[in-house]
Amino acid sequence: MSAFNRGSEWRKWDLHCHTPLDHEWINKPNLDTVENKKIFAKEYIDFAKAQALSVIAITDHNFCSSIDNLLIPYIQKEASDNGITILPGFEITAKDGSGIHLLVLFKEKTDLSKIHEIVKACFNPGTDLCPSSGVPISDLSISEIKNKVNSSKLDSIFIFAHADSKSGVLDKKTIDGTRRVDEWNNKNVSICQLSKAIDSFNNGTFLDHLSKGNVPLYKRDMTYIIASDCRRIKIENAADGRFYLGQKFVWIKAEPTFEGLKQIIYEPERVRIQEEKPEIKTDYEVIKSIKIIDTTDTFTNEKIGFSNNLNSIIGGKSSGKSLLLYLLAKTVLPIEKYKEIKGYKNFVEYDNLDGIDCEVEWEDGQISKLLSSDNKRYIDYIPQMHLNNIAEDKEKNITFKQTIDELLHRQADYTSSLHNLTSKILEHKQSLNNEIDKYFDNEKELYRLQGELTLLGDKKAIEASIIKYNQELVALKSKSTLTPEDEENIKKIQDSIAENNKEKTIKNNEVILLESIKKVFHMLDSKVITFIDEEFSNVMAIEENKSILEEIKTNLSKNLISSIESFKLDNPLITETLIATISEIDEKINQLTISLEPFNEKFDDKKKFLDTQKKLADEQEKLNKILQKEKEIESQKSTLVLDLFLTKYSELFDTYKKIIELNEPYKLIGKDLELITEIKFDTEKFYLNFSYYIAKNQSLDKIFDPTIYTVKNEFIYKSSDHIRKIKTILIKLFEGSISFNKNKIRKEMITYLFDDYFKITYDLKQGNDRLEHMSPGKKGIILFQLFLEISSSKIPILIDQPEDNLDNRTVYDTLTEFIKNKKIDRQIIMVSHNSNLVVSTDSENIIVANQNGQGESAIKFDYVNGALENTFKNRAESISVLKSQGIREHVCDILEGGEIAFKKREQKYNIK
Repeated sequence: MSAFNRGSEWRKWDLHCHTPLDHEWINKPNLDTVENKKIFAKEYIDFAKAQALSVIAITDHNFCSSIDNLLIPYIQKEASDNGITILPGFEITAKDGSGIHLLVLFKEKTDLSKIHEIVKACFNPGTDLCPSSGVPISDLSISEIKNKVNSSKLDSIFIFAHADSKSGVLDKKTIDGTRRVDEWNNKNVSICQLSKAIDSFNNGTFLDHLSKGNVPLYKRDMTYIIASDCRRIKIENAADGRFYLGQKFVWIKAEPTFEGLKQIIYEPERVRIQEEKPEIKTDYEVIKSIKIIDTTDTFTNEKIGFSNNLNSIIGGKSSGKSLLLYLLAKTVLPIEKYKEIKGYKNFVEYDNLDGIDCEVEWEDGQISKLLSSDNKRYIDYIPQMHLNNIAEDKEKNITFKQTIDELLHRQADYTSSLHNLTSKILEHKQSLNNEIDKYFDNEKELYRLQGELTLLGDKKAIEASIIKYNQELVALKSKSTLTPEDEENIKKIQDSIAENNKEKTIKNNEVILLESIKKVFHMLDSKVITFIDEEFSNVMAIEENKSILEEIKTNLSKNLISSIESFKLDNPLITETLIATISEIDEKINQLTISLEPFNEKFDDKKKFLDTQKKLADEQEKLNKILQKEKEIESQKSTLVLDLFLTKYSELFDTYKKIIELNEPYKLIGKDLELITEIKFDTEKFYLNFSYYIAKNQSLDKIFDPTIYTVKNEFIYKSSDHIRKIKTILIKLFEGSISFNKNKIRKEMITYLFDDYFKITYDLKQGNDRLEHMSPGKKGIILFQLFLEISSSKIPILIDQPEDNLDNRTVYDTLTEFIKNKKIDRQIIMVSHNSNLVVSTDSENIIVANQNGQGESAIKFDYVNGALENTFKNRAESISVLKSQGIREHVCDILEGGEIAFKKREQKYNIK
């Protein structure tokens, strides 16, 4: 195990490579001396490094003619110095068909002489294994060759070489019919080399059908690879159909060892045939390693590496598992975020860290230090039992809602969309309050107008007086000496007086209107400034941008006020002209009245006629004032529209509904988890603010409606008919039959009625179970799934024992596949004591923790890490219990898991 590794990583592997021992090598070098062999080995590995290869399988035909000629020892030495693994092996032609080519690979440190002996045993004695031309065919079948290898007790992997080309098992010219079916289904071979990716063959071809499982006789578990089958180490030395080292390769996610290669037999998903490295994450969102710098010798000083996918920290009780996760989180988190987490319920803060610093290296090269505030970065850190604590009482625990809100806010454009809606809610609330104020101001004005109308007199009595006076004038006229012509002239003058009075009334109304508009203009400037201040108060800006926001706000205010002033200048509200016009009309009326005087002389009782005429004019003026006031009252009544309250209230309610619509895309979480967003009505607050003040000793279900209130005076909220219920209450309040407690007046009650009692609540549902009905452990798992699913963030997530309070079956059924899918999106570092979470999730990197007293380590807390496929036993020379055996052995020793996990482990990792 290397001093610094990161477990199973995606690396380039070329599993079919040759050396100049092959008779078809292009431009063979002189290899007569040891020095020449060393020079070639260096060239070989330098070229491999240039191709970024991590593992090379050297598979010369029939291995070698003489062990002394082998180049593998020289190449292995050079490769070891450069961090490249060489797997020894050979290519052999089995006797099946016209000769099927096989690759046989062995462990890195396999005795090469034993491999040579195996190859020789596959041919008749005396066969030239490596002639200068051509390749001899073995006397053994594939199964017989496997038996020979097994008899040597060497672990091996068999691969079908260039299966779709000459001498390949899928080439019709090599073997066909039932014999080919039999060899293809040979269980000794589980890896197949093709000329290209299995899913890239032309539609309708045999290999296309094979890849889709449409050929029943050929349907089997098989891992597909490509490889160079190289005959050169120079790009320019091209030859038809011959590739250079690394020109064809596969990405394999495994430790660069023979054991790592074995994993692709059980997990073909560990293989990718593509140019770019798979599953690349953003460098600044991946933690590469941690080193604990300790002057007290409490911790190991060896660097601990992390995979960019799933890392599992395991160990016995009090072995330092959670402590390592804590140090990692505290080192990288900004101080304010750490303080927030520190406030979590039951959070465990580790003391006695004097003399300890930590260096966390990120993939982009940045270093975060425990004792420095520089280079801090955000991660998701979920301490042990935190998710369970959140879920304990989701109704009262504000942390639950804050958690959902925080996760939703990580979605692209979500924050701005929600901000717009919350701003709308504030607008609707203010608009509703303004509407209430305006209504009752208008109602007050109505009462004033009605009072003035009363002072103007009795309309019916005035109308009766007008009739009476008209009758008296008719009688007086009958006794006068007026001619028909005089009467016609009098009528014209009186009609003209009436028209002028009518025009005068219109002009007076215009004066009243303009004066009202002047009042509005007078208040407009301050209202504009207030409105802008209120609206911009909802705009979020970081500290350095606040001056920009203030400048925009100031300029907007200035421009709007300037526009208003310009409008006022362009539209002067001059009442003086109207007043002058009214004076002119009064003068006209006066002149018309004077013009009637000559006719008055013709009446027998002139004085009585004039008195009656004046009384009639006075009564007519009173009636005109009453009619005008009635119009004003009717106009004022038109402003008292109760439905305006309901319209504004509905707009408020609908905006809350839009928040639910905003959350709709995030409703389905994974396969079976559902985020439920609901509008709840705070009935308790509604009672205290409103219902409580309805007259005592009255049952509200009887005052209003049994569908609105219960017999216990509890308001019944139902979204679908909520507006109807509020409307019913509103109408009842204005009927005047309801009295209020505590000297409350109707305006106060209307304000209380239309207060904002809505709130957005969240719940989680899996199947038919709501979160509140789940066990504490299941709640924690559900919230963990929520964290990983709903968050679009790709920052690392650190979680301590997500399986707490869960049985193995639940962990396996609920979490394993979920974590396997999510680790592709973001780096996960978790502490776990459950084998299902460690093994069945294919954790790429296992960190084993140990405390002095639990083993032989000289220091208090020791750690070692590596891939699950890392395996060895009883390394007696090791001074540390952690380094005395492989990662796989530690997993088996430490973790107690369910039967399913162990069976799966046996299948995948060949643990016996």
